[in-house]
Amino acid sequence: MPDLGKESSWIFTFPRSIQIGAEDFYGDKAGLFEAFDGDYFTYKLDVTGPVLVLDEDKNNPGHIMLNNNTGEPISASIYRDGKLLSTQTEILDEQTVSFNFNEEIYFGIYSSGELNEGELVDFVNFSYAVKFDFSHLNSATVTVTGSSWDGFVIEMTEE
Repeated sequence: MPDLGKESSWIFTFPRSIQIGAEDFYGDKAGLFEAFDGDYFTYKLDVTGPVLVLDEDKNNPGHIMLNNNTGEPISASIYRDGKLLSTQTEILDEQTVSFNFNEEIYFGIYSSGELNEGELVDFVNFSYAVKFDFSHLNSATVTVTGSSWDGFVIEMTEE
């Protein structure tokens, strides 16, 4: 939250959209596909090249899974809101990989300068932090009140 002031509030939207993509050793890609909790995909070759196919008969809640059925090693990636979250490389033929994510987010008062998106931080530099679980939310308003003299309160209201 930039420019923190007394009674500041900030609307934080947690993006729910997840995409999965895969590519083979030669850089051939099947594109990005919308993925949901429990989805099971197979990356295989057909007459047009590599394709990513959702197997609706298989479901594994808590995970997004991908099976390689190309005969060669591949890599697979997961994106949220268009930003890379995770990549697994050297997935061998007939191997299945699983992606799952903890959707808990920490909000806090950081005392060591400015942060940039995607930057790793050390919790030692937080003077106050609160953990929120976003696994069941689409968006929320996070409100910070208080001051460094009186202490801070960080609250979340579901939208």
